[in-house]
Amino acid sequence: MIEVARVSFKYPTAQSSPYFALSEISLGIQEGESVAIMGANGSGKSTFARCLNGLIVPQDGEVFVNGLSTAAEENLPGIRRLVGMVFQNPDNQIVSATVEREIAFGLENLGLPGDEMHRIVEEKLAQFDLAKYRQKSPHYLSGGEKQRLAIAAVLAMDPSYIVLDEPTSLLDPRSRRDILKQIKAFHQNGASRPIASILITQFPEEVSFADRLIVFHRGRVAADGRPDLVFGQADLLGEIGLEPPIDVKLKNILRRYSLFKN
Repeated sequence: MIEVARVSFKYPTAQSSPYFALSEISLGIQEGESVAIMGANGSGKSTFARCLNGLIVPQDGEVFVNGLSTAAEENLPGIRRLVGMVFQNPDNQIVSATVEREIAFGLENLGLPGDEMHRIVEEKLAQFDLAKYRQKSPHYLSGGEKQRLAIAAVLAMDPSYIVLDEPTSLLDPRSRRDILKQIKAFHQNGASRPIASILITQFPEEVSFADRLIVFHRGRVAADGRPDLVFGQADLLGEIGLEPPIDVKLKNILRRYSLFKN
């Protein structure tokens, strides 16, 4: 379990008062859970994501991953194996000369035996439809292919949690659908073992498959619950500048029309 206990984080500013990106956040994320996080720009959602694997250590409060505190530097290697991170721009995390080597990179750092490493690389190349590119430089791949590679390389490390920070925001609609299909597969029958996914997104239609939607507003949790119930809070969403998916919008319009007719 990831436990976030009264976490606050502030960035220094030119003004006398610092800018609070997070203010007393407390919540838990279970292994195997599918979580989506939304919020307007500056709401704190990306800062929160970086707290989950120790890229950011809060000034107040604490984050625990399976009982390990991110505040203890000696815990960070273990925490970062448990909590994989996929960034908005895959170019920021791809480091190897070929697709095959990129997937193997983290496994080499773990010191896995060669035969096991080979098995995992082949498995991920097939799972993410990257086998035909194995000897290519990642920089020749499309944006969607690069993002699939970034996810494959993280999953090769066998994390318990994977944080995806707006992984589709730079992609075309087709590539977005491909990435979402891969994320949904973490939770479908036949998945090798439960992996918790924490998807940060600006697209309401991307959260429908999640068990839970957390909405951030000005560094605090404004809503936390099933996506359909959260999206049903039209007044709250309007106040913080978010819109529900188009299908929910239509249902709300039809419901209001039906009430008006009656």
